[in-house]
Amino acid sequence: MLTPKKCLREEEFLPAVRVGGIKDCRISFDPQDKTFNISVEVRSTGEVFFLATRRIPDSPRKFKSVDVAINTATKLLGVTKFTVLTH
Repeated sequence: MLTPKKCLREEEFLPAVRVGGIKDCRISFDPQDKTFNISVEVRSTGEVFFLATRRIPDSPRKFKSVDVAINTATKLLGVTKFTVLTH
């Protein structure tokens, strides 16, 4: 199971990332659940934020396919370059 440092809901995630700047956007694979998660390392602070689920703000949002995770990150953040991590 992935243990994120900090999960933020979309309405908190976007302003935090925009203010601090994006150093790296990662799509991580969780082999236990066979799902993908989106995380962003903030340039100004070095903090890593995971995009949280809408219903459970302490849990990272899970995507069934890497394509959906990439499309979501592109739409939300305007990012076109990703680091994809698989275990």
